[in-house]
Amino acid sequence: MIKVAICDDNIQNLELISRFTRKIANNLNMSFIINEYSDLKSLQSDLINNPFDIFLLDIWFDTEKTTSLSLAQKLSDIAPTAKIIFLTNYPCYFPEV
Repeated sequence: MIKVAICDDNIQNLELISRFTRKIANNLNMSFIINEYSDLKSLQSDLINNPFDIFLLDIWFDTEKTTSLSLAQKLSDIAPTAKIIFLTNYPCYFPEV
């Protein structure tokens, strides 16, 4: 069972990413547990009780006026084997990840 955290402040994108992730799991005959978050604070508070294997993170969060890059740095300490995939429409963040 692979645990996936998806975090995006755009609800439409969050739902789309979740659907794609479920479709991938089905195509691979794998079981994924997917948790969806619309803000970084909720994800961070859930990390204590909920270890994840994969993080799909939007980079820029309009609602919080911050990026997920600082969370990703913390994740490397908290969950060193977890995979982090960044999602963005902003090319200016490409060099940072």
